[in-house]
Amino acid sequence: MEATGAGGSLASFFPSIYHYTAFLTMLQLPEDIFLHILKQLDVDSDEPTIRNASLVSTAFREPCQKLLFSTLRLKPPKSFKSTYRYTPGARLLRLLKSSPVIMGYIQGITIIDSTPGSGADQPSWLSLDGRLAEALNQLSFDKIRRFELAMEYRLHWNHLNAPIQKTILAICRSPSLVSLSLTCAPIGLVNLCGPALKHLKLYDVGMVELSKSVGKDSSTDQGTQKAQDNPDPPIIQLESLSLHDRRNLSAVVDFILQPYPSGKLDVSSLKRLYFAPYALSDHGQVDRLVRAHHSLPEVYLE
Repeated sequence: MEATGAGGSLASFFPSIYHYTAFLTMLQLPEDIFLHILKQLDVDSDEPTIRNASLVSTAFREPCQKLLFSTLRLKPPKSFKSTYRYTPGARLLRLLKSSPVIMGYIQGITIIDSTPGSGADQPSWLSLDGRLAEALNQLSFDKIRRFELAMEYRLHWNHLNAPIQKTILAICRSPSLVSLSLTCAPIGLVNLCGPALKHLKLYDVGMVELSKSVGKDSSTDQGTQKAQDNPDPPIIQLESLSLHDRRNLSAVVDFILQPYPSGKLDVSSLKRLYFAPYALSDHGQVDRLVRAHHSLPEVYLE
């Protein structure tokens, strides 16, 4: 049987018989090995290549789609008309309902709550999108491994509507969450994470402790996540930590070094510390973290 694509024989897509033979060999690889090879590509810079590969063979389609849809990125376009309002919730909801298979591929969520070129009086899109929580709740949060939340720096947590607050908290509670990145978001979100968390990035976070009752909802509209009381929070042993803070660095380090059970973070197994000093006094905060570890293998000043 000859493999064909939209433009005829696939052999026409390859410059030599060597490349065509290599392609046929790839078709015979187990899916997990082929997916591992694909992951060596950068999804952002090599997206056209991955998309084209998904079209030339049914054997390539699912592995390529798993990679292309592995991370859901919600971010305003770099340029748009002043009258444009970025509210992706309704469109995302339609997409997930029309193509439910995509939901099974998503393992990471990125929410960038900033509007390039917006005026000082323009509110964040995250606080305006009334359909986003409903759309995100279509996902199985227990499969989410990566979460990045970058809130607009003028936006206070309490300005978000209750549904999106609960959704964000539910994502942070994912038992599979390995990587968390917070920018201008409440540092208290860290306390919701489970022991799977290994990589933490904190950028100008707000020193806000969340109410214990916030987001605790037994209804089914939170996907597969259900908030549970946990009187003995599990310890989170971090492997990498990145700190960028112009305002509250001392308080952030205090939060990180809180003894258990008040604090959940354990930096004794830390392998990499990324740190951006903004003042001479900031170096003293690095010393505190290094002393807590005793033999930190790698420290990067950014």
